[in-house]
Amino acid sequence: MKLILVRHGQTEWNQLRKLQGQKDSPLTARGRLQADLTGKALLGCSISHFYCSDAGRALETAERIRKVNPSLPVVRQDACLRELNYGNWEGMFLKEIEEAYPELYKAHKNEPASFQAPGGETFGDLQDRFLAFLAGVSRIDNENCLVVTHGGLIRVALLALTMKGLSELNNSPPIREASISALQWTDGNWILLEYNNAKHLDGFPM
Repeated sequence: MKLILVRHGQTEWNQLRKLQGQKDSPLTARGRLQADLTGKALLGCSISHFYCSDAGRALETAERIRKVNPSLPVVRQDACLRELNYGNWEGMFLKEIEEAYPELYKAHKNEPASFQAPGGETFGDLQDRFLAFLAGVSRIDNENCLVVTHGGLIRVALLALTMKGLSELNNSPPIREASISALQWTDGNWILLEYNNAKHLDGFPM
C-alpha cells in the first residue's frame, strides 16, 4: 500500500499570515491553481481510497484535484485529518501572537513536544488523531490511499510513520502548499518515498 499526503493549496489567511488551525478561509486564486497542478501530477497514479480533512480549504483542494483527475474515487471527509487546534490563537495574525505570547510562541518553534496553545491541542493529540484515522485504512498491497490535509498534520504523521519523536518536529521543514509526500507500507514498516515534493509547481512562483 502507498500512502500519499497532500497539503491544501494557499488560502486567504496563509497569504495574510493569519493562523488558521481548525478555523478556515477559502483558497486564493494561487491556491486553486496549485490544486489543479497537483491533480495533473497525480494523473496515472492508481488510487483506491481518497480522503480529506473536513476543513473547507482541504475539501476545495481535493475537489479540484478530482475535477482535473476524474478517475479518482469519491472524496471522503474525516475530522481526524483536521489541522492542530490552536485554541485562542486561531484567527490571529502571527505577528500578534508573537507579541502577545512571546515565550509560548518560542516554545511552539523550539519545544514542540510540550507546546500547547491556550485552549488548544498538543502535537501529541494531533498525532494520535492521525494514527486513529490510519488504523481504519486498508493496507492491501495493491491499494493506494490519497489524503488531502494540512501542513502540521503531515509533519507529525511523517514523524510517527518513520519512527521519530515529536522533539524532532522543529528540525522538520515546513510543508509547502500543495506539496506531495508519500510512503510505502512494506513488510510491516512505512518507507518514505518522497517528502514535501513540489516539483509539479516548478515555474509557478512559490
